Amino acid sequence: MSISPSPNSALSHCDGIAAAATDLWLLIGRVGLGWLFLYSGWSKLGNLTGF
Repeated sequence: MSISPSPNSALSHCDGIAAAATDLWLLIGRVGLGWLFLYSGWSKLGNLTGF
């Protein structure tokens, strides 16, 4: 049994790119959340009298 190519190879190519870029988007999201928490914590430590 042979596997026939997809009738729409452009969509198959886009699916491959999306699958490969998933790790990159997860990394960007995690770095962004880390920066948000770091920035928030740093500003709280800088203004302890406000609490």
